[in-house]
Amino acid sequence: MQPIPTRFLKEIGTVHRLRRYWNDDHPCNGWSYHNAMKELGRTYVLDDHTSFGSEHDYAPEDYPSICHYCGHVAPAEGGEVHVYCQVFRRRLYVDSQGNEIAQDEMKPGDLFYIREHVPAPNGVFHHCPSDWVNCDGRHLHCILPNNTPWDIDGRYSNCTLPNDNLHRCWVRHGDPERMFPTGPQGTLRNGVLHVDKNGLTCQAGAGSISVPGWHGYLHHGKLTNCG
Repeated sequence: MQPIPTRFLKEIGTVHRLRRYWNDDHPCNGWSYHNAMKELGRTYVLDDHTSFGSEHDYAPEDYPSICHYCGHVAPAEGGEVHVYCQVFRRRLYVDSQGNEIAQDEMKPGDLFYIREHVPAPNGVFHHCPSDWVNCDGRHLHCILPNNTPWDIDGRYSNCTLPNDNLHRCWVRHGDPERMFPTGPQGTLRNGVLHVDKNGLTCQAGAGSISVPGWHGYLHHGKLTNCG
């Protein structure tokens, strides 16, 4: 596999969709559920869970019925297969060229932050999923070649310092947010991201990430295979 360049996506709002989903005997390209979705609109408010109402504000005929991923048609209501409906929301991001991308439309190499927790009023950062006490609440993620999101700021499953709350299992260098254009000419600042074990870290791994179907590094702004 050729190296995959990374790009940073900045969160700007929320995508709202009508979703009809079900699970039957027809496989759906690796997904556990069939998903029929129709976009209602976009709001430029982070974590907007109220705009466009709830599933009860829409009639059954308002919901789409063809699976977005495989084209399978939803079974009739009231049959053996239970069909669910909801107003489905995803985070909305933008790239450095102004293109909007929903969270479930990201491609391998995409970098983005997710706010994992909010610091307490006294300034103590708690409830971080990795138990870091020096976390600002945001974790940087990267979409890997198998489409798995990698929490770069997370903790290794085999971390050798499980009781230490200051180090990082993956040490990153470079500010990915600096990949965004600045100034009237829209020139790009230096935002090349590099991830390794050079810093306050544990002994787990060598800075790589291993997922089903892929094992590699994020070096000098690119996802590269091991070996």
